[in-house]
Amino acid sequence: MKYGNYRDGFFLPNELFQLGLDYGELAVYSFLKRCENRKTHQCWPSIKTIGEAVGMSENTVRKYIRQLEERGLIVTEPTEVITKAGEKRNGNLLFHGCVPCNRDGSFMEFEVGKAVTLSGKAYFDYADRLARQGLLAPEGSEEREEGRDYLWYLWCGRNSPVFGRDHIATFERALIEDKATWKEPKNHYYSYTDEEEFCRKILHSFGCDKPWSRIVNGHVPVKAKEGESPLKGHGRLVVIDGGFCRAYQSQTGIAGYTMFFNSLGMRLAAHEPFTSIEDAMKNGRDITSHTFNVDELSHRVMVADIDTGEEIQSRIDDLMKLLEAFRDGIIKVDQAKAKQR
Repeated sequence: MKYGNYRDGFFLPNELFQLGLDYGELAVYSFLKRCENRKTHQCWPSIKTIGEAVGMSENTVRKYIRQLEERGLIVTEPTEVITKAGEKRNGNLLFHGCVPCNRDGSFMEFEVGKAVTLSGKAYFDYADRLARQGLLAPEGSEEREEGRDYLWYLWCGRNSPVFGRDHIATFERALIEDKATWKEPKNHYYSYTDEEEFCRKILHSFGCDKPWSRIVNGHVPVKAKEGESPLKGHGRLVVIDGGFCRAYQSQTGIAGYTMFFNSLGMRLAAHEPFTSIEDAMKNGRDITSHTFNVDELSHRVMVADIDTGEEIQSRIDDLMKLLEAFRDGIIKVDQAKAKQR
């Protein structure tokens, strides 16, 4: 056997053939190795692309991917799930900090390379990739170090989408008595969250256009004891950081929110803070919650509308194709085996 240019091929480890993999597992794993980035050891082919390459249905590909995961040969990360109608996941947008914005409410642009700027969802996708790179890239690699540096920026960097402030004042709080130096100016995003049009603009930019779509936002405690509502933008944005951390409970008056979203709508439960064991035993105050509706859907969300429904529909489509192949005589039944059964 003659070998050509290695740059046009890829390697499989010898140990792979000692693991008892069946042909399907080998085929899927081999295609993933073909797609792999040699530096990051990551690849992002769709289920459909894998199936077309190895001659399998999407459900069969999913089965072998699960088996490879169980064997510890691969680790999968979800990207985005799109329903038959072209809608993504359950239609709600969840993030911790903010979508960084300028003073006029436009999305702030970030330089991420030579003559390359990103904003909004494109910047979130970039941030997600670098954060995962800091966790998953090979130890000691340049990619791993770059990702780790970026994780530090996400934690406390100016206008980071996770931090959402101008600067962090940890040292000022610890070393300077003047409380004016303790302030951490917020990104302009937070001055627009009460505007429904602004919230809808963000939802649309992330592909969340369902009637029930909401931004689910954390990071900024809600001062419930002063009458502040966790609902912003006429209910289009829901803040679920109500002070779960004890340090914030004196400001918020509660111990955080829990959000529930099901086929009937969305609800929030506000929790009472834990004060003492005696108070908890006598009054049960630490387990008291106040629940209220955020949205009641006029049309109940069915299984077909969610991610699971997409998978079920895919199986149904495969079975219908199989049935059609039997009816057309493309697939023939082995009569001898059928009689034995």
